[in-house]
Amino acid sequence: MNRADRGTLLLILAGALLLLAVVAYLINDAEDNSRLREAALHHRQTLRAQAQLSIAELKSLEEERDRNNRDRADLHDQNRAILESLKRIEKRLGGEPPVGADR
Repeated sequence: MNRADRGTLLLILAGALLLLAVVAYLINDAEDNSRLREAALHHRQTLRAQAQLSIAELKSLEEERDRNNRDRADLHDQNRAILESLKRIEKRLGGEPPVGADR
């Protein structure tokens, strides 16, 4: 092979290597973008799951608050009934009403 043929062959080889480098770069870039999209999707799914869990927990806490409010109202009614009973008992016994019974 003469010197002129080697120069052309080296030029073709350099062009082929450059083309391979560009293709390898594009493949790597596409793979990186795919990983980023997959990570973003996983992150959104995680956030969605956490949001659903938080909503369920909030509903549970609201139900518990409502139960506590009902229990508090029941206890208040029972307390009032007990104080009225104590007033009637004191009145029948003829003594002074108990402390805090005059509400």
